[in-house]
Amino acid sequence: MSWNKDYSGENNEQSSAHQLRMRSLVEAEEYRKEAFLRPLEYLIEDICESGLKVSFISALNLLIYKDATEEAKACLNIQIKCRQLGGYNLVNWLQKIIDCFSNVVVDHIQQNLKESIIKKHPTEGYVLSDDRAAFTHLEFVHAQHDFRSKIGTYFNAIYEDLNKSKHRLKRGDDDKIRKQKINFYYLKERDIDFAKDALLNLQEEFAVEMEGCRI
Repeated sequence: MSWNKDYSGENNEQSSAHQLRMRSLVEAEEYRKEAFLRPLEYLIEDICESGLKVSFISALNLLIYKDATEEAKACLNIQIKCRQLGGYNLVNWLQKIIDCFSNVVVDHIQQNLKESIIKKHPTEGYVLSDDRAAFTHLEFVHAQHDFRSKIGTYFNAIYEDLNKSKHRLKRGDDDKIRKQKINFYYLKERDIDFAKDALLNLQEEFAVEMEGCRI
């Protein structure tokens, strides 16, 4: 028996696999650099699976745009492609989506629509947090307006899922506290769809606003 085994074929396979991995890493890094040149726009396009319908740098005042851009960077740092999110980082991503767009919605209501945002839930009467108040304002005060009501409804739905994900300890009928099980895969698919619908309607709302045809 010869101990001089020929490893040339195996080495070639290892070399090819290594080259593919390296090429994939280089491409991923280039993709990441491109995304971080325009983080807010990239995030919206990634969620909506389409190009932008409006210029957000034109639709927002500079301070709001910069703030949303920084929050968008935080989203991209969690996951560069939202549909590749795992259960372990979904909650953080949802929080950053709320952080990214709640200020945009607040500014739109106060500066563009010239309205004071409600403080209490219109039907249940409890006091709302500032970001939740803005979403609820669009959902209820503008219930008859197609774009605005959907923006509020879908962002509120994300907010509800975020709360359920963060506060999973529940007391049962036996008075014992247990952690509730969550299907993170289902939640991810649902909340990305909610975000997509919210942002598509937000773009439609800004398009109308920028054309000076407020409905």
